Amino acid sequence: MIATPTFEIEQTQVAVAGLSADDRGIESRVTVADRPRKAKRAARKVAAGGTCLVISPDSLKRMMFGQSVQRCGWQQNLCADAASALEHVDSKSIGMVLIDMASTGDTSLEARRWLVEQFACRKDVLTVVCGRTNDADEEIWARQLGVWMYLPGVAPESDLDPMLVAGREVSVRMHSSKSLRVAA
Repeated sequence: MIATPTFEIEQTQVAVAGLSADDRGIESRVTVADRPRKAKRAARKVAAGGTCLVISPDSLKRMMFGQSVQRCGWQQNLCADAASALEHVDSKSIGMVLIDMASTGDTSLEARRWLVEQFACRKDVLTVVCGRTNDADEEIWARQLGVWMYLPGVAPESDLDPMLVAGREVSVRMHSSKSLRVAA
């Protein structure tokens, strides 16, 4: 037997500016009373876009960024180079990518530039580029690609929490509105 969801009509008073109490409208909303289904949907919403991919060849920055990411409600996935990040380019669980362009290391700058280009073109991923201080050409390049945010001169001790919290809220809204469009 297939369980069919039951629906409840919830009516609330809506106050409209300039109208008397007698002229107020009644707003009706249909809510699904099938709670297990609603819980599964909420879990999918958190899972979708709930991972922040951190790409940095600098181990100290990677560790500090990873701690900030976790503190702000993201699941973290830390990558030391472009090769290890490559497998995540098409992942649907990625909601934000934090790419360190300022650090030097084993990863070539060109490989990280390629990753920025791949993630910036995805509409379901917020791409954040941590660039070099006073590198106007890099900033113009990143903004032309349409990255969500360009942060010049980010150090391991930089406070990224406000940006990560705002990004988490945007990512959840993007993924929840996307799931509503698919369901409609």
